[in-house]
Amino acid sequence: MHRLSPLLVCCCLYLFCVVPASATTGSDLFPVHDSMQPNVEFWTKVYAEHPSTKGLLHDYDNLQIIYDVIDLKPHAPGSRQSNRRTIKKAKEHYRAILDKLARGEMPASRDERRVYAMFGPNPKRHEFRQARDNIRCQTGQKDRFLAGLIRSGKYLQRIKDIFRSQGLPEDLAYLPHVESSFNYNAYSKFGAAGIWQFTRATGRRYMQVDYVVDERRDPIASTHAAAKFLKSNYEMLGCWALALTGYNHGPNGMLRAKQQLGTYQRIFEEYNGSRFKFASRNFYASFIAARHVAKNYRQYFGNVRLDQPVKYHTVELTGYAPLVRLAEFFHVTPEQIRSVNPALRPPVFDGQKFIPKSYRLRLPGPAPKMARMSAAIPSSLFERTQKRSKFYRVQRGDTAGTIARRHDVKLQELVMANGLNRRATIYVGQNLRIPAEAPTGVQLAAASKSSGPSQAEPSMASLKQKVLARAAGEDVGLGPVLTVAKWPPQANPYGLVAAREETAVQGPLVARVLKKRVAVSDPDRSDEGAALPAETVAPPAEGEAEAGPSPLVPAPQKAPAVLVAAADAVSETETAGDVLSEDAMPAGLQEDLADEEVPALATPLEGAASVEEGAMPNPMVLVGNFDVHAVAKVDGVATGTIQVEVEETLGHYADWLEIPTSRIRRLNGFRFGIPIHYGQKLQVPFVKVDKADFEERRFLYHKELVEDFFAAFKVEGEETYRVQRGDNLWALCHDQFELPFWLIKQYNAGFDFRSLRLGAEIKVPVVSRIDPDSRLARTEPMERAPSGRPLVVIAAH
Repeated sequence: MHRLSPLLVCCCLYLFCVVPASATTGSDLFPVHDSMQPNVEFWTKVYAEHPSTKGLLHDYDNLQIIYDVIDLKPHAPGSRQSNRRTIKKAKEHYRAILDKLARGEMPASRDERRVYAMFGPNPKRHEFRQARDNIRCQTGQKDRFLAGLIRSGKYLQRIKDIFRSQGLPEDLAYLPHVESSFNYNAYSKFGAAGIWQFTRATGRRYMQVDYVVDERRDPIASTHAAAKFLKSNYEMLGCWALALTGYNHGPNGMLRAKQQLGTYQRIFEEYNGSRFKFASRNFYASFIAARHVAKNYRQYFGNVRLDQPVKYHTVELTGYAPLVRLAEFFHVTPEQIRSVNPALRPPVFDGQKFIPKSYRLRLPGPAPKMARMSAAIPSSLFERTQKRSKFYRVQRGDTAGTIARRHDVKLQELVMANGLNRRATIYVGQNLRIPAEAPTGVQLAAASKSSGPSQAEPSMASLKQKVLARAAGEDVGLGPVLTVAKWPPQANPYGLVAAREETAVQGPLVARVLKKRVAVSDPDRSDEGAALPAETVAPPAEGEAEAGPSPLVPAPQKAPAVLVAAADAVSETETAGDVLSEDAMPAGLQEDLADEEVPALATPLEGAASVEEGAMPNPMVLVGNFDVHAVAKVDGVATGTIQVEVEETLGHYADWLEIPTSRIRRLNGFRFGIPIHYGQKLQVPFVKVDKADFEERRFLYHKELVEDFFAAFKVEGEETYRVQRGDNLWALCHDQFELPFWLIKQYNAGFDFRSLRLGAEIKVPVVSRIDPDSRLARTEPMERAPSGRPLVVIAAH
């Protein structure tokens, strides 16, 4: 009888426990413990029984307790506020019942008897008291799940093949049903993108994510990244239940939980980490439910016809390619190229950037034909370098016209590139992107191959005529070109643009019209604006109150719910239906934020002023100092000084400079773990990247941040929140407002975010998705882990 050596035994055990085995399938890999079975059944109902016009009123902890299924209005103007009122009223009804039962009174009404029976035989009074503060509303997802199921047909088999090739269970391909409903354009309020909902920070570990290419939006590239991330989670945590929960909560957070409690079952039942809340605890159960519904979709949805798999040919580009030249060479439209290359960002299609060298371009159409044409691409089609992005920081006395002439660009191109309003209003300190010269015929080529005018914009033809006439200098009632408004220094973060008398020709719509680039008279002639009286829009004097709400930003019908952030209480957000995290679960950065650097915080803004009546934020406007100053040699290396802006970390600077963060720390004498702050001065060394490249990358990061957000969301109004005891800035943004800090800061010029005062009022924009079909499968507030410390904590007195 042969004896196995101890070393061989150890190796076998290691391979069995750690290496994912594709041969093993089913319940062995994805077990369902008895304690989580009710949660799986709950999410099955959410995905397969109740549409988004239904809300399940349930207990936060015990998902077997569903008090009621209430009716909600479908997505439409005003529906969000209406649904919030409906949910609030329903919660109050059942709180009153639970209050009565907690006092020991016997149930009398039908609802009271039904609720009493939900708690089993001989319930205790404290159970009702605890349940009173534990009511949550979950929006149904049946219609969205079905839409995602149909969309999944395009890439599902390829996704399964990728997981199988990595030695991973192919059933992981069903996870996007939980993350994004297989919406390839999904984008969360906190910047998670694509079907796998990678944040920018996590995505850059595995993919190209920049102003030109964002592979998070590519279902194939992002699946390769998801496979690597999930495989790493599995190797760290040892089972798929923990690995999948780590996709939401962060692998390091789950490792801490495992070290404390050992098994997933105990973590599910007992773990009470500060950031391990509803979304994280239910993530694995929701995956089990989504996998079951998707694999048995005929049982729930009938004979659904899935989208056909996408077919294309891929060619690696040998140089930088203008989109219009490629489209013309391959006899396809820009939109056809866009449809199979979702990683290419809008600047490529606007003519501001070339498709980058070495990019693997997908070409629609018959593969043999495209392969032959790809082999014959002439070298003259390519450019040697990428287009540079230039920006200009507005100075006092500037106008959009003078800036356009100074940089030798057309005024309408400057307006289009920066999303300026119909009066081309600009502000001191605003950063304008100076448009690059587009290759001849980029927009005309797109227009000539277009199928016709958009049905969503029936007045486009007449609108185009007006805008082009105005660009040519004719007075067509669109208003004069404004001189720069003199905002106090730093009093207008990210830009606030006057929006009085706004019409359909404001902002992005103007951009779409001007993109047609129909020949017009040169608007940059020397008499530009001469026939139009100059008008200056100045902000109110410091401390002056607003005269009233903007016509485009109506005041709320009633004050929003005020939350008390007590350490020992469950805060309730009165939202239009909490769903398993609309923006809650970008890949793997819940608790792992503790291992990231804290984004820069805002310091008090000097010279604060109220915004003039009718003013509203323009999402395309950036105000900030992105310049490098005082460049000089330090130890033989060119070194400059910068001022920290909002949403920046040392990690960003290191990325843009292509150096380790440790080098920036040493240069500035920073200890590890000490955060940087808004307005702080830092020195940065130019070792691999020059000053111009650094400034460009920095500017484009902020530009991308704002453009991506407002491509997916719109502001419908404005509410006011009064700071309560125990509030901190991080929790307010992520749990209460469900909005990024840069946007909150934009609406609160002059507010001191370093020290929240009890009773201080914060303006909060009411945000909704532009396209309801792009809504993620989740609308629960984000549950990321704090970075080891709260960003801001108010005094307890």
